[in-house]
Amino acid sequence: MAVFRSVQISFWQDSFVLDLTPEEKFFYIYLLTNSKTSQCGIYELPKKIVEIETGYNRDTVTKLLRKFIDFGKIEYNEDTHEIYIINWIKYNPSKNPNVQKCVDKELSGVKCRAFVADYEENCKQLANSLQGVSKQYARGLRIATKKEEKEKEEEKEELKEKEVAEAPEAENTQSVDNSENGKPKDAGQGPEGVPYQKIKDEWNRICTGYPPVKQITRKRKVHIKARWKQFGKDMAMFTNAFGKLQNSGFCKGENDRGWSASFDWLMGDDSNMVKVLEDKYKNKESPKAQPRKANGFHNFKQAPPEYSEKELTKILKEINGLK
Repeated sequence: MAVFRSVQISFWQDSFVLDLTPEEKFFYIYLLTNSKTSQCGIYELPKKIVEIETGYNRDTVTKLLRKFIDFGKIEYNEDTHEIYIINWIKYNPSKNPNVQKCVDKELSGVKCRAFVADYEENCKQLANSLQGVSKQYARGLRIATKKEEKEKEEEKEELKEKEVAEAPEAENTQSVDNSENGKPKDAGQGPEGVPYQKIKDEWNRICTGYPPVKQITRKRKVHIKARWKQFGKDMAMFTNAFGKLQNSGFCKGENDRGWSASFDWLMGDDSNMVKVLEDKYKNKESPKAQPRKANGFHNFKQAPPEYSEKELTKILKEINGLK
């Protein structure tokens, strides 16, 4: 996202800021604009970085952090070295889908999950209390609360998959619908007909240019199940996508970022597999070499000599005074 952070000019007239000492004002501005800040207001900020960037020693940094914690403006986790600017969302709402995607990605990488929970609760309270503000502003805050609902649904799915995974084998394999001649139809097929094992085997068979899948975890089951439903429970769609991915140089790291795809990348998002199937990552054909045009200079027709060799010899002798 942007490499700058905006601070409203009303900051300097805020009643809280007016009561701060010069040192505290500087430190507050630093917390809002330093090199580690993020779009969601939760970011990793080791004290050593603060020392280097502000010039303060460790005792001063610790003292100032404690002050702003007591002021109710921040939270700081000593174990993960992460800081949470409590009112960040109030002044930096997610106003468009691209910003929200960035916020979601940042939140997924936060180590202190308590900060994420507080952030989402803060978003919910702000959204519910909004009255007489712009619809765009309100929408930005409400979008941020949807992540909590999404995570709860994913937790339910994971819990369900865990129950299936930990259930006695007989409960999954001895049913009439999932057995044939006393043997399972598909050893990797879940109770809802999702061929987890077959998808894993197809990946490992086709996508030899990528890291192999060693295990289908509960989280992977949730994603595979979602893609299985999305593509109409058609195994051919997966085989086709795996083949296209295997033939894509871009997805194997032949790009300016050195990025490469993976099984989790393909399964973990409802749009990535679509992009692969639609040939977004197909190798581009090299432009055909154009035949070189004839150079006019090399085709220049040489004029016949003005003198013969005998005449030139005679002229040279006369010049040199020879007979």
